[in-house]
Amino acid sequence: MNGDTNPELAKSYDQFRDYGAGELVGRPGVTREDQLALPANWESKGRLFLQRCVACTDSPRGRENYMPAVSSGTCAWCGWPEVA
Repeated sequence: MNGDTNPELAKSYDQFRDYGAGELVGRPGVTREDQLALPANWESKGRLFLQRCVACTDSPRGRENYMPAVSSGTCAWCGWPEVA
């Protein structure tokens, strides 16, 4: 389905398609401590597990990270890196 029959669906599809068109950079100034302030994120043996990223959204809950990227400490959506 490509959204041809539903204008709202078509708009949503266009926003999703174009999301990755720019440079993947998270909101500046977000630190490891900011990420760990969310209960969904945790640390084990000095390694950050990033389940929700506050760098790629203004929502205080953050944006859910792509599951395979959680253990990397990097956000799959905005590219926020885990800096040890």
